[in-house]
Amino acid sequence: MDIGKILVNIKHGKDSSLILEKALRLAEGSGAKVELFCCCYNVSLRNSYLLDKESLIRAEHGYMHQVEAELEKLTEPFEELDIDVDLDCCWQRHQAEAVVRKVLRFQPDIV
Repeated sequence: MDIGKILVNIKHGKDSSLILEKALRLAEGSGAKVELFCCCYNVSLRNSYLLDKESLIRAEHGYMHQVEAELEKLTEPFEELDIDVDLDCCWQRHQAEAVVRKVLRFQPDIV
């Protein structure tokens, strides 16, 4: 089986070093493109701004920028080996739904 695209589902706040190492080795051996994906949602943040939708949107964007910055750091080992790597982040309460939607859009060979 040829591997052209690898989707790595990163769970925010969890140690992802093992899955990243596996993806790195797979991509290094196959030349596959890697996409790091993180579905983030913070119920406390959401509940803090129930009556102020504009502030909620700003807070969500700020939170996602923080998660993107963390993902950006995780791309460094891939870039050092000249592996094509990208990242994507979404705000979604239901992680399984977000991953399924991402798989349908990205169409990876392996998740």
